[in-house]
Amino acid sequence: MTTRRTKRNRENSRSKRESSHATSWRRLGEKFPRSLQYNYGRRRGAPLILSEESYKTYTETMPWLRIPFEQEDRRQRLARALDVQAIPTLVILDPRDNIITLEGRTELLEDPEGLNFPWTSRLVNILTEKYATSLHDAPAIILFVEGDDCEIQFGESVLLPAAELYRRERPDYDPNFDDPDDQLQFYIALDCETSDILREFVGLEDAVPLLTAVDIPRGLYAVMEDGAEIGVESVQQFVDSYRAGKLQTHKITAVHKQSGGDQQQLPDKSQDSDNIITKTCVAMAFVRPYSPKSSNPSIYDVNYVDELGFSHFHAACKVGHYLAAKKFLESGQDINCIMPETGDSPLHLAVRSPFGNESQELNRFLLESGANPNLPNAHGLTPLHNACQRTLSWTSYYLMQTLFEHSIDEYQPLQVDARDKWGNTPLHYLLSQISACVDLEILLTKGPNPNFVNKNGSTPLHIICKKNQLFYEENLSKVFFKIYSDMQQTIQSSSGSHSERNLDLANADRGVWLVKVPKYIADRWERAPGSIEVAKLKISKHYKQKAEVSLKLSEAALALKEPDEHDIPKEHKLDVTTVERQTIGVFAQLNSSEAEVAGNKIYMEGKIVQKLECRPYADKTYMRLKMEGIRKASIPKRQAQQLSRAVQNFKPVSDHKHNIEYADKKKSEGKKMRDDKDFVLSKLFKAFEKHQYYNIKDLVKLTNQPVVYLKEILNEVCNYNLKNPHRNMWELKPEYRHYAAD
Repeated sequence: MTTRRTKRNRENSRSKRESSHATSWRRLGEKFPRSLQYNYGRRRGAPLILSEESYKTYTETMPWLRIPFEQEDRRQRLARALDVQAIPTLVILDPRDNIITLEGRTELLEDPEGLNFPWTSRLVNILTEKYATSLHDAPAIILFVEGDDCEIQFGESVLLPAAELYRRERPDYDPNFDDPDDQLQFYIALDCETSDILREFVGLEDAVPLLTAVDIPRGLYAVMEDGAEIGVESVQQFVDSYRAGKLQTHKITAVHKQSGGDQQQLPDKSQDSDNIITKTCVAMAFVRPYSPKSSNPSIYDVNYVDELGFSHFHAACKVGHYLAAKKFLESGQDINCIMPETGDSPLHLAVRSPFGNESQELNRFLLESGANPNLPNAHGLTPLHNACQRTLSWTSYYLMQTLFEHSIDEYQPLQVDARDKWGNTPLHYLLSQISACVDLEILLTKGPNPNFVNKNGSTPLHIICKKNQLFYEENLSKVFFKIYSDMQQTIQSSSGSHSERNLDLANADRGVWLVKVPKYIADRWERAPGSIEVAKLKISKHYKQKAEVSLKLSEAALALKEPDEHDIPKEHKLDVTTVERQTIGVFAQLNSSEAEVAGNKIYMEGKIVQKLECRPYADKTYMRLKMEGIRKASIPKRQAQQLSRAVQNFKPVSDHKHNIEYADKKKSEGKKMRDDKDFVLSKLFKAFEKHQYYNIKDLVKLTNQPVVYLKEILNEVCNYNLKNPHRNMWELKPEYRHYAAD
């Protein structure tokens, strides 16, 4: 049984979900054919940004074929043949070089494990930016859910049977042909910004689960009746009724208001500002951008704003409606008009718009028309901050590229080090995203300061180090250090709370081993002077077998033992593990005397590529050492000592300070006498006339009665509260409440 839940019942907290996953080329390469081709072509009308070094860095771990960087003509021909219009583009081919998909990057972001490979069009899809604009092409059955895994599975289980039956009943149905242009679409709408805008546009109630049929081309929608259980049979009945025209339909809010005869009437000022967007003709990207109604001049009122300063022009930018925004500017709209409540400019809203290609066209148009990309909002966020906050890396990439390339000369260069009220720069936000490697170079080449510290004390380098603990981001740190090394800019490892320390990255690419040794070996090596040899490594490699590594301690190291120490094993084996999923660095610092001369600097000695654990062989020497360790560990750390003159009898000290105080108090107070019950009740009633609740200590002071006797009387006339907010307090029973209210 499913029941609808409003957002108030969900504590008004929603985390916005966008499909973003950290993936590594090597892991994906194990799941898909070798024919996968990653193409770095030229975007139409824009130069290639990636350098040869960054191209090699980004592609060196790819397990499939790639075209060398210097063969630019070949890459361009391939890009034209595959209709590659932007970088980066992932084209996936089958073993016969047939195209599986030109949208490999989007597919991998939504399905990083390849569970739905080869990604044929599905009957039921999640309503994301990718599918939002398709709603104006055909009607759709949409189930709104909260968005956790269980509800997504529930949505698929109830919608898929209806979608399959609809597909089979079509006259041109062919089970071997995947038709992406079915007339009726089926979607699951999660709790995200796209769903909110759709609800707002159509005029749907804010509840989940909610089953609807939305026909934007006709401007109609229908909703399953309130209280009905959403299941396989009820969904099928709903779809059948909709197709037969038996459902009660309603006009879509925005389309109805835009097409009616009331265009001249402005929205009521008492309306909720969030609903103002449904009054304007540009109300959502779900309306066709070439709709003739959207060119009606009577509804392009450049003077209308609500109480928060939200105008029709802001609404057009919020949903990425390029043609409508252009019409507003032609009508004399100020391109940098600010919303007083939030401080957002139209460019802020356009950069945050979730509607893909048309939003990009709008961003370019606004910038070329004179929009200021350096304006901060009420939180100190500039449009560049907003671009770096986008979790889909390709979205951030194109937004930053648009901001840098299409801003007018008056606002160039962009303020790449602008800081919001939390002290974060755009670089802080970009590095915080899960997949930031593609976007990093375009921002770093503009020269942002890598040493700025936010209010949490974190520099960009701190964010990279924290991120490497969770995700495999080796390329991210490589690109970061490489670019700043080429720019000869020093990166500080301190956040400023301690003395400033410069980080020397000369050995950042050197591979080192991290070796874990037993304590007895570490103790010997610590005593060893620097002039002696402490051990030898032996690496043996046999054909088609894993290399074996052994450690043999030197005689000089074995001789460095204390008089009470036992002999230690000489031969040890080393278990080797390759570090692939993390980037772990080794750092060194000069001692105080050397630091005074060379400066307070930290040196990166290298990157850990192998982990080795030293294990002794189970010979007689090791077993003796182990038994001695067990014997020492079994000796109690606290031991009892027997006294020569044992004491047989004990008694408490009679003149203890606490005992003396207690005796004096007992004498002064004496034994409390029990008063008449009616007299005690009168005192209690007078007390409860002043306050409704008392604890037992206060009542004992007021009545001067023994606790046991007082509780007997209280149980007759009072209730004892066991729950908050008046837990462990007494209150008169209703029939005795004659006190005046507080």
